[in-house]
Amino acid sequence: MNIKCPICNEILIKSEKTFHCKNNHSFDIAKQGYVNLIPSNKKRLGDNKGLVDARTAFLSKGYYQNLQIRLKELCDQFNPSSLLDLGCGQGYYTNSIQELLPNCDIIGIDLSKEAIKTAAKGNKKVQYLIANSFDLPIMDSSMDCCTNIFTPIAVEEIKRVLKPGGKFILVSPDIYHLFELKEAVYENPYLNEPLQFNDSSFQLIHKESLNNTIHLQTNEDILALFSMTPYSYKTSYQDKEKLNSLNELTVRTEFILQVFEKI
Repeated sequence: MNIKCPICNEILIKSEKTFHCKNNHSFDIAKQGYVNLIPSNKKRLGDNKGLVDARTAFLSKGYYQNLQIRLKELCDQFNPSSLLDLGCGQGYYTNSIQELLPNCDIIGIDLSKEAIKTAAKGNKKVQYLIANSFDLPIMDSSMDCCTNIFTPIAVEEIKRVLKPGGKFILVSPDIYHLFELKEAVYENPYLNEPLQFNDSSFQLIHKESLNNTIHLQTNEDILALFSMTPYSYKTSYQDKEKLNSLNELTVRTEFILQVFEKI
């Protein structure tokens, strides 16, 4: 699957219970099927179990299903034989793509052990790795497609692992994405700044907006959605408290989907 050793950069070979390289570096496969490829001397961050559980519960109710469906359609259009999902979280999009493309070798990468554990339980046919998107344990020029959904863009690593002509699918929030949620929290809610991605190694071949309105019917769903956003890390305790009195909320979702081809 073109996975490389994080210690010596040689290709890893999968056996029954481990991944190992020719230099005898070995990495155990967890019972759920994932592998931890973060070197022991590196600090691992990522979402905790509470955040992962909240996000899993929220997404399972179909609030972002329109994005999931559209991503599958795009991937099906390009029909890759290998795909890497960066910042895959608990595999909501990754597992869905694999079910549509059963012959595609798919790897999901995230820093969060709890997220990867949940993802791996959901689909044994995706190879999930605990790894850093900015230091990918993936061989050079080995992937047909990379997806990057609401996660920081590791541009140099994406360029390195994509084949010439490979596709990079980037999903980011549009201007009014979740604006009503911000109105409920902030005195002066702000609009999102559309993400600008420009790199001479990539050519933009497709761009679209995907808009919807969702109605959150419980306080639990409202809090789960808020916890999925960067706002949860930047908002004061007093402002977060405003959400506790809300039992329903109608919110706009606005996604920008861009597809780039590696030149």
